[in-house]
Amino acid sequence: MTTIHYKFADGHVEAIEVTEEFWREYAAMLREERRIERKETRRHLSLDMLMEAEERQNKQGGLENQSLKKNLDTFSLVSSELDPLEVLIRREEENNKPLVKALSLGLTEYQKKIAVEYYINNKTQTQIAKEFGISRPAVSQLLKKVQKRVLKKFA
Repeated sequence: MTTIHYKFADGHVEAIEVTEEFWREYAAMLREERRIERKETRRHLSLDMLMEAEERQNKQGGLENQSLKKNLDTFSLVSSELDPLEVLIRREEENNKPLVKALSLGLTEYQKKIAVEYYINNKTQTQIAKEFGISRPAVSQLLKKVQKRVLKKFA
């Protein structure tokens, strides 16, 4: 048996007796955590350097070092474009407009909700059944009705 000093989430440390096998696994886990921490620290330091250079550029109105200016031109920390989430939402809306329009033709609100979950949100029939509190075969039958109604409108 080996003793390790384990630090709990509340901050107190206790000596715990463990087997040799557990101790080896625990030591390997600590080494991996330290390796990842060093890697993340290096990444943050390099980002800090770029941010400081960008601040100097803004204060001075330009950069003397052209190679650093070239790097900053290709990697901007502040984007002037829309929020990436907003861009994704707009793209999804554009891609799904025909489908949403088709689903709104002659369907009840309940049918629309289930069709949207299945066709747009890509949920399985089982997931939809659990969410709506119905059986999977009921979801399947409802989706068949939706298909028939939508195809009837376009035929």
